[in-house]
Amino acid sequence: MSLDPTIATARSKRDAAKARMFSTLDETKNRLSPSTLAEHAVDGIKDKANTLAADGVAVARERPGAVAAAASAMFLFLIRRPLVGLFKKSDDDAAKANRVKPAREAQPANLTSSASETGGISANSSL
Repeated sequence: MSLDPTIATARSKRDAAKARMFSTLDETKNRLSPSTLAEHAVDGIKDKANTLAADGVAVARERPGAVAAAASAMFLFLIRRPLVGLFKKSDDDAAKANRVKPAREAQPANLTSSASETGGISANSSL
């Protein structure tokens, strides 16, 4: 039993297309696998980091003063709390040394009078 040549040709074309489709499907699965995506992401990040580092070095060579100022500002920002504490303590010590003690307020006359002035009864005595 022989097949019509056009049917045989159509089947062979179908089988070839099916093989190409499964090949493409396997390739797509490999490209979209989590490990492959992670590898591509890491490679992209590494490339970008290397580019940024190279650009940063070039800028630092062109403008060393600006880089030094930025590094100094960052350093001072990082140690700001210990610096504030250092100056705050010295300010408190100076304030204590320069502090004037307030004068004692005068007490009302009826509380400060002696027993002899009030006829033997003092304002602080109990009955």
